[in-house]
Amino acid sequence: MEKDTHLLGELNSYYRTKMNVFSKYLQIVWHRFSLFGTLHLGLLSFYLTQHDKSDMYSNIPVVGILLSLLWGIIGYMDYMTIPKLKNRGEQIENKIKDLLNIENLENKNDLSQTVWNYIDKKVSQHMLLYFIPLFMFVVWSVLAW
Repeated sequence: MEKDTHLLGELNSYYRTKMNVFSKYLQIVWHRFSLFGTLHLGLLSFYLTQHDKSDMYSNIPVVGILLSLLWGIIGYMDYMTIPKLKNRGEQIENKIKDLLNIENLENKNDLSQTVWNYIDKKVSQHMLLYFIPLFMFVVWSVLAW
């Protein structure tokens, strides 16, 4: 019994740490997404207001294309990483459920306050991590042509 209590305490601590790391990771992902979006908006605005004034600005779409590719690669890597982190958290959650002999963690201490419930409802947001860069790539490609 004492061994199970100790194991439960360890799993609980590990679970909370994983959830904290996952939450921080999601914050970084969306901050980075916002940064790339702001860079694109600024670059696009500058190009659209200045491109007819000088030939010097004709290479801006190439910079936009490269920025879109970088953003898309990083976004796709984040898109692939998030489910892996989610699965690891669910594995720990299942071990805790098994030790406590319960079906779900709803209203059990504050273990039920998971990011997973939010993510499952907002799956389409993750697709933005690579669809928006793809869209910007197309926009810059059309402008470069």
